Amino acid sequence: MSKESKPKQPIRVALLDDHEIVRHGVAELVNSERDMEVVG
Repeated sequence: MSKESKPKQPIRVALLDDHEIVRHGVAELVNSERDMEVVG
């Protein structure tokens, strides 16, 4: 799969951590990927 192609459905990632700064940082990284999204 090339970088330009997009899967039909994004990879959904659930974030669970007791530190807000960790959740925020990881969410920013995940959301910067076109084929991934944060769902929790």
